[in-house]
Amino acid sequence: MFRSVLIGSDRQEITGERQEGRVGTGSIYQCYHGNQVLPQVVLEWHPFTRIVTQDQMGRPMKGTFLADYRLEPTESGTRLRRLTGGFIAKPFTRGLLKLSGPFMSRAMDSSMEEFRRVIEADWQRKTVAEQPSPMITPESIAAAAAASFDLT
Repeated sequence: MFRSVLIGSDRQEITGERQEGRVGTGSIYQCYHGNQVLPQVVLEWHPFTRIVTQDQMGRPMKGTFLADYRLEPTESGTRLRRLTGGFIAKPFTRGLLKLSGPFMSRAMDSSMEEFRRVIEADWQRKTVAEQPSPMITPESIAAAAAASFDLT
C-alpha cells in the first residue's frame, strides 16, 4: 500500500525472482496505472536503506529510467530521498521528457507529499501507550524456576 502511494499507482504485484520468498534483486513490481501495467525491475536491494529499480515509462512515452529510493537518518527521524535518471529512450521521447519535466516534477512532489501524509497518519494510529516494566526480582525468578520443575 505505501509503495503504491509513493509511486502513484492504483495497485502493485510482485513477480520475478525472490530470495527465500522475499523481494530482492531481480524481483519485479508490476505497477498498475489505470489500464497500463508498468514493470519496475529491482536492480539493487538494501533493506531499510535503499532500493534501485529500472522503471518502464507509461504511454505515450517509450523507454526506461532508473529510480533510486534512499532512507537517510536525520536528527529528528528519517528522510526519504528519491532520485531519477539514466533515461533510455528514443530522441522523440527524450524531447517529450524535456517538455513535461515541470509537470512530472510536480507530480513526483505531490506523490511524496501524499506518502508523507499516509505514513504520518499510520504512525499516529499505531502509537502505543507506554507500559510500566514488570518488576523481576531474584525471588520471582526462583519461584518461576521451581514452578517449571513441579511435576505434580
